[in-house]
Amino acid sequence: MKPTQNIQTSKVPTDFIPARESKPVISFFKWYTYLLCKRRLANVWIHHAEPVPDNSSVLYVVNHHSWWDGLVPLLLNEFVFHKRARALMEDKQMRQFSFFSKIGAMSINRKNVRSAVYSLQEASKWLREDGTSLFLFPEGKITNPAEPIQLEGGVLRILKGAPGCVLVPISLYFSFQRSDKPELFVSVESPLTNTATLQLEDIQAMMQAQLNDLRRQSMQPEHGFQKLI
Repeated sequence: MKPTQNIQTSKVPTDFIPARESKPVISFFKWYTYLLCKRRLANVWIHHAEPVPDNSSVLYVVNHHSWWDGLVPLLLNEFVFHKRARALMEDKQMRQFSFFSKIGAMSINRKNVRSAVYSLQEASKWLREDGTSLFLFPEGKITNPAEPIQLEGGVLRILKGAPGCVLVPISLYFSFQRSDKPELFVSVESPLTNTATLQLEDIQAMMQAQLNDLRRQSMQPEHGFQKLI
């Protein structure tokens, strides 16, 4: 679903689920996610190119190739980024798992244009505040890692609505090369501050190149990544 650029809406859609953060719930799922990754994954490796200044707002765009991807934003924010973080999540998943609202997720209904536009507007509104962050899977769904990355248009609408925020691509790759358990490799690129002229094709190309490079690095005996878990 690609919302048209001229739709504006201020009325809250009946299907919209806002973020209602709860510190106790976030703390619980922080350690639940950590222990789950420690038990089910061989290692979690990270390369963090350059931190974002504390007062900057940041849109993290992440490739989406597995079920595990939904756990990564909480893990990264709680142990690495330490920002005021939210995420956009498909509404049907949030209705099924209501606790996601309490850890910072807000819903988006990709099948209803006006509802989706409202969610994107709320995402931009959040990013207009200093020190905030938003995790976005701009492919819109779990995709085949063998196919080229194809983004939906919502990422550009969010950037247009929050012109002061920076863009940070994050690549995730699961490797089975060294263990019977998967290893997760995470690459966090340097912040892009000049986003006004970016086109969808530019972001796609950046994310694809980053993912291709991450795959190559993961195969090296000395890959140079730091161990997170």
